[in-house]
Amino acid sequence: MSDHSKFQEKVDKVNIAHIVTYPSLGEKHSNFSALAGYTKNLIDGFSKEERDKQIVLSNIKGEQAESFEFDGVLVEEIWERGNLMFWWPIFNYLRVNKQIKVVHLQHEFNMFGGLLSVILIPWLLFLINFVLRRKVTATFHEIFSPKLINKNFMQANNLDLPVWIAKIVFYFYFKLTILLFINKVIVHDDFFKNILKNEYHFANKVVTIAHGVENLNWSMNQIEARQKLGLDKNKKVLMFFGFLAGYKGVELLIEGFKKLKNREDYQLIIAGGKVKRVASDPRYQAWLDKIMTDCKTLGIQTPGFVKNEDIETYFRSSDLLILPYLTPQSMSGIMALAVGFKQPFLASSSFAERVEDRWLFDLKPDALAEKVNWFFEKSQNQNDMINYLKVIREERLWTVIATETKQVYKELLSL
Repeated sequence: MSDHSKFQEKVDKVNIAHIVTYPSLGEKHSNFSALAGYTKNLIDGFSKEERDKQIVLSNIKGEQAESFEFDGVLVEEIWERGNLMFWWPIFNYLRVNKQIKVVHLQHEFNMFGGLLSVILIPWLLFLINFVLRRKVTATFHEIFSPKLINKNFMQANNLDLPVWIAKIVFYFYFKLTILLFINKVIVHDDFFKNILKNEYHFANKVVTIAHGVENLNWSMNQIEARQKLGLDKNKKVLMFFGFLAGYKGVELLIEGFKKLKNREDYQLIIAGGKVKRVASDPRYQAWLDKIMTDCKTLGIQTPGFVKNEDIETYFRSSDLLILPYLTPQSMSGIMALAVGFKQPFLASSSFAERVEDRWLFDLKPDALAEKVNWFFEKSQNQNDMINYLKVIREERLWTVIATETKQVYKELLSL
């Protein structure tokens, strides 16, 4: 029997398909999207028996599509990011493979490409749910309340629309997509569940499943990590980690860094790469050029996108992760990494109701600087944070999250 025939024989036994960008064979994360690492960790949380029933329909990352088995789960690269026909190979694959009964979409607006691709996501869901009659669940990693959409929101997300039009577009996108084409919606915390319940008037379809965290342990000490990165072992190292997007508050962080008391005692690292969706936008490039100029002037390190094998080194070398996001967030993938490593963090008030207030700062440079200064004033603050991380970590390990997700699949398979 050929390798292709053996692969297809395994495909014939699956009944759940994930639609998401996924890491290449042997990798844990991807520079395409944080969704790749999220889904890889989620699937790893399932038992081998459960993984045997699942397949990932992922994006094509190389010159040609790949089909492979990765840690017990089948992966088919079938759609191209940035191609407005991304929906066709997904639809066709599911049409042919009738044994697949449940489809799990990891929803993020820019996963399939630019703005025009977003318009086609409801079309894809219509084809899967209404034409093929498959059950659909979608994890929404971002829910926007129309009340919070303003000029600053538009600028932070590089959206070139009048605010009133954006409010209408987002409202009807969530309203119609969820109402018509999705059987079960997953959000990461009750804050977003309440938005869907109170502003979009959904209740029965929505379930809260927290963002999972990895069971991570350090393989090196802080001195070794800093030596590897050429950092001063005596300074307090602050770090921003992730894609350099306007809504993540990089400018706020830089302005806050300027206001730190005894700033010479600190080193700031802004580790992250370009946002794929807007990488070619001249406005985004101008914004990024200004960020890089400011960083150079202030002695802020900007290593760019961090490879998988270096993620631990950067986290281990830092004393404190800063999450200065400007728009409401659930536990982000970066925060999940911090919790997995038990790495202290401070976050903006955009995480209100999801993170304890004492670890939050207002969206002002002075407030950010004051909170950082406060954190290092007493060792008890740092000890309290470590204890807080231990509690969250145990509640959100990926094995726990996979068990809760399995229940959603079970319900849909029984319908």
